[in-house]
Amino acid sequence: MGRGRETVTDRDPDRLSAGDLFWIALLLAVATLGACAAPLPPVPPERPAPAPASCAAACEHMAELGCPEAEPTPGGATCIEVCENAETSDYARLRPDCVSEITDCTQLDACVYGW
Repeated sequence: MGRGRETVTDRDPDRLSAGDLFWIALLLAVATLGACAAPLPPVPPERPAPAPASCAAACEHMAELGCPEAEPTPGGATCIEVCENAETSDYARLRPDCVSEITDCTQLDACVYGW
């Protein structure tokens, strides 16, 4: 055979070609990167639904203190509905246990924002 292009039959069977080495290196790189990938963060547990009595007690207590937050929203949602929706969301917590203990409406922010 001539010195032109090397064919499979012209190669030494015990020697890897540059193309073979490329694919082996690529496979090893992919396997290494795949093994080093950070694990996914754990899924946070679902929040249990609040006991309706805790939101009801908090709203009743706010009404006794004369807090405007105890009144229905302009859209017609009651204090209890707002409280229960907030408690089951991942965006806000109203902490009805804390709200039930306040002595003045100005203390609501301390419960809600943890001040």
